[in-house]
Amino acid sequence: MILNNLVKSTGATNFVIQSVRHNCPWHRTSFTPYYFPFHMNHKLRTGSFEARQKTYGGRLMIMRRVLREQPFLGWNHDTRIKNQKLQTPFWVVNSCLFNFSFSVPVPMISFYDVWIMDCETNTPSSSVQEESTTAIPQGKAKSGKWWKPEVKRFTSVIIKSKGSKKSWEKKVEERKKLEIAKRLQQQMRDQVAEKKRQERERQEEKKRRYEENLKKNEIVQVIKNTEKLRRMKKKDLRKLVKRDTN
Repeated sequence: MILNNLVKSTGATNFVIQSVRHNCPWHRTSFTPYYFPFHMNHKLRTGSFEARQKTYGGRLMIMRRVLREQPFLGWNHDTRIKNQKLQTPFWVVNSCLFNFSFSVPVPMISFYDVWIMDCETNTPSSSVQEESTTAIPQGKAKSGKWWKPEVKRFTSVIIKSKGSKKSWEKKVEERKKLEIAKRLQQQMRDQVAEKKRQERERQEEKKRRYEENLKKNEIVQVIKNTEKLRRMKKKDLRKLVKRDTN
């Protein structure tokens, strides 16, 4: 109502909604409907919306509105809103006329910022029909629900090209390079394995010489009286080690 009066008094241009922003952290959790109280008792159902263009002049204008929602007043919302005459503050830089078509219920949101711009500078003739906004892109939900994921099954229809084939000379050259790289890789592996084998043999030889030197430097006591061996306890017998003294 207010917008119609402003349009008649000032003359509006052709506007289209560019973006809508809200700051509701729980806007996907509750589904209680709310309404625009100032705009012809329209239900406020955010998400996927469509804006229909109306032409009223050729001036380039920008409108900024801050809309505050009212709580749900019952299913008989038309009578409730008319009786209580709910109003919300908004700022109009210039007037325009636009239609909302919301289809998704959401909870209360603190405010909305709507940027509206002129999309045409020339006034078209009245005989020109408005373009239809009901066309649905492929992969989008037909119902216009913004939370529904896009359908990915159309990817099977896409024709994927294998690319241009390589020439025979290029294939032979790449094969030779690959063989050379494999040989160099095998040589490096063999060198590493040879170094490990030599290091292992060196450690074993060092350990063997260390044990031989220990045996050579041992202090040996020859037991000639065998009676001592018979009188010794088992614990002491375990400490005895036989050595070849020849």
